[in-house]
Amino acid sequence: MALTECPPGGYDLIVMDPPFPNTSAARGQQYGTLDLYDLFQLPIRDLLAPCAATSNGRPGGLLCCWITNRPRIRRVMLERLFPAWGVTFVAEWYWLKLTRKGEPVLPMGSQHRKPFERLLIARRTPANAPLATATPDIPARHVFASIQCTLHSRKPPLDGTYAQDRPCCRICSRTTLTLMPLELLKDYLPAADGPPQCLELFARSLTPGWTSWGNEPLKFQSTDYFVPAGHTIP
Repeated sequence: MALTECPPGGYDLIVMDPPFPNTSAARGQQYGTLDLYDLFQLPIRDLLAPCAATSNGRPGGLLCCWITNRPRIRRVMLERLFPAWGVTFVAEWYWLKLTRKGEPVLPMGSQHRKPFERLLIARRTPANAPLATATPDIPARHVFASIQCTLHSRKPPLDGTYAQDRPCCRICSRTTLTLMPLELLKDYLPAADGPPQCLELFARSLTPGWTSWGNEPLKFQSTDYFVPAGHTIP
């Protein structure tokens, strides 16, 4: 499927986790990376649902972009990529990674690695129109937490909640409970008949009801990550 194909009216929500250049990923050969400036080629402006050109009309679609904690990446996203994609930055949320004991996986003041990741949220807006006000304002800062999967760069699930007694994968056998991002963002999406149209870019697993795009969309649904029903994970 060409990336320019989208449902009538565009997507209400796009979530992306770009494979930014990353020393640990390169060292472990976890995945191929993409130059930051290659992201300019993504047709986000054409994919996201546009907003009505009135202050009380239908709001535009939301773009949620995971980024690393490198200041340069955040700066390029906010100052270069978001304007090029026709979106306006509205919020920065944080995913706090926890151990099984409910503690941060690293000290909060760690100078090298952080126990959290950032999610930048932006809304599609015309160049000369104010942000629509038909939906509540997105909290500018928000923290959500879950037990981290040991698979490299695995993010919380897109479609709601993992059961507390269900392991997130065979590899790490950890259980997690989180709402992200559809449940957390549903009140801020454009109002529409039926379920929202959602797209994941650089997807590494399929999600029911979502369009998944990337070169590894089945990675985390490999049989290597599953065990027969009733099997006890060591």
